[in-house]
Amino acid sequence: MKQYFFRRRLKAMPKRNVRFPEWKNIRSIALLYPSDLMEKNPVIHRLQAELQAEEKNIVLIGYADKKDIISPILPQSRIYGQRHFTLLGTPTEATLHDLQIQMFDLLIDLSQQTILPLQYMAMYIRADFKAGMHLTDDGIHDLMIEMDAEDSMEHLAKEIVKYLKMIHSND
Repeated sequence: MKQYFFRRRLKAMPKRNVRFPEWKNIRSIALLYPSDLMEKNPVIHRLQAELQAEEKNIVLIGYADKKDIISPILPQSRIYGQRHFTLLGTPTEATLHDLQIQMFDLLIDLSQQTILPLQYMAMYIRADFKAGMHLTDDGIHDLMIEMDAEDSMEHLAKEIVKYLKMIHSND
C-alpha cells in the first residue's frame, strides 16, 4: 500500500530538466545514504572527505530506521528517522521543506536496497542529475549502476564517480 502511494506521488511530480554536468563543473553534491543505527557512518565521512578534496561542496543526507535521531540537523549533514515521515511513509511537511530548500548539481544515492523513506528523499531532493544503484525502474535516477547488493557502499560510490568522470557533456 505504501508503494502504491509512492508511485502515485512519483507520477504527480513535475518532469525535471535533467542536465548532465561535466565532473569538473560539479560544485554541489548531495550524498543520500542509509545510516547505521549508531549514526556514525565512517564510510560516508571518508567519501565526504575524498570528494571535498576535489573541491566539491558535499551535503550528507541519511536515514536511520529508528524514531529518535541523536545527530543534529546541520547545513552539511543531517540524518532523518521515522518521526520525519508519516504513517504512509511520506515525508512530513517540515522534512519536505528541508529536502527541497537547496539545489544540487548532483545527487548520489548510496541505497543498496529499496527503502521507502530513501526513495522519497531521492525523489524530492532537488538536483540537476541523480545517480544511484539500479534497484527499481521508478525513473528517479538518471544514471543507474548495476552491482551486487553485497558490494560495499564505498564501492558503489566509487563506481558512480568513475562513470560520471568518464562521460563528457556539452554544458
